[in-house]
Amino acid sequence: MTVFFIMEAVFNYAYLLVMAWLFDYHDYDFIASLAAIAAIGFIVSLTFQTSTAKFVSKYRSENKTGQMKRIWRFSLKSSVILGLALFILTGVFSMPLSTFFNHQDHWHIVVFSITLILLFALPVNWGVLMGTQRFRQLGATHALWAALKVIVAYALVVLGLGLYGALGAYSIAYIVVFIVTFFLLRWLKDGEDAQIDRKGVLLYTYKTLIAILAFATLTNIDIVLVTHYLHDRGASDYAMTSVIGKIALYIPAAISVAMFPKSTELFEAGFNTRGLLRKSFVLTLISLSIVMVAYWFAAEPLMNLLYGNKYPIAADYVFIYGIAMGLFALCFVMMNYLLSLNQTVIRYYLMLAMVVQVVGIGLFHSSIGQVVNVILISAVFTSVLMLVIYLLLRSRWEVNHAMAK
Repeated sequence: MTVFFIMEAVFNYAYLLVMAWLFDYHDYDFIASLAAIAAIGFIVSLTFQTSTAKFVSKYRSENKTGQMKRIWRFSLKSSVILGLALFILTGVFSMPLSTFFNHQDHWHIVVFSITLILLFALPVNWGVLMGTQRFRQLGATHALWAALKVIVAYALVVLGLGLYGALGAYSIAYIVVFIVTFFLLRWLKDGEDAQIDRKGVLLYTYKTLIAILAFATLTNIDIVLVTHYLHDRGASDYAMTSVIGKIALYIPAAISVAMFPKSTELFEAGFNTRGLLRKSFVLTLISLSIVMVAYWFAAEPLMNLLYGNKYPIAADYVFIYGIAMGLFALCFVMMNYLLSLNQTVIRYYLMLAMVVQVVGIGLFHSSIGQVVNVILISAVFTSVLMLVIYLLLRSRWEVNHAMAK
């Protein structure tokens, strides 16, 4: 999973890198902003992956194939309906959205929003693969999705489609990978149907959605706000800082993804899950230490290698921004762990952290340095909140265990 997620991260960065080569900084700012929104949407869509994986893992531990098929069908239908509704809504408001991004052609946003139709449906298929612990297929299709964005976008732009090609590549990647994952799940279509607790599924999905939405906002909204507050080169320099700095967030993410179904299965079977959490933290810290060393010694050479001297200021902030993303990566481990144990109360803590960050950027955005410092402070604040909720819940678990004895 780590290898595949590194490949996915490389292709995601390759997309932004190729777009930076192909477009001027004004068009690139627009692409980077929509890519940040897509990243938020992608992370939010993982609500369906997480929810589906949660219940598939539960039914897998109980050997209930019929319920696994039912949860797949129910989640798939719900996700497509939600995606169509969001596509229509975005189309209606495409003109004011274009104005917000200081962009002229609202049809670019309409083309980009086609992605929304399968935005939540594809993660449902990924959730089944995740819940059944088919990690090779899950990781390979994640990497394929990211690779298709780059290849298709480059081809369409070279063919003369410009921004339409760059943004339309997202939709094509979703369609192709959805078909591939649907094929990989063909074994589930032949199983007997069974009843599930739809209310319980929807309630867990709703609570998980809020938690993941808050986390997605914490780790991606900065690009959108900076594009709004800082114009021209300032926004571009910050975008490059974010592109390189988010390596610290994305590379360790595979550990959390692999941990979730295993933690769920252990929890449903009544086993202790703390050892799994410790291992996940250790592996995440090892990954982060390698990335941090690279940031400290090679941030400027890396920026020069990728972009020449086009964004000289960006390298100065990569290390600090990377520390913030590393802290968010540890928070991501904790969030997935608690969600696997049905502790959806974590959503309130993440919402609080999200508000603090957005207000902070709203107040302090006169320079790249100010925004980076706000991101770091919000990452520290979020980490403290995650530690507090874990200690509170652990104390409660210990009391309940003692009472049971």
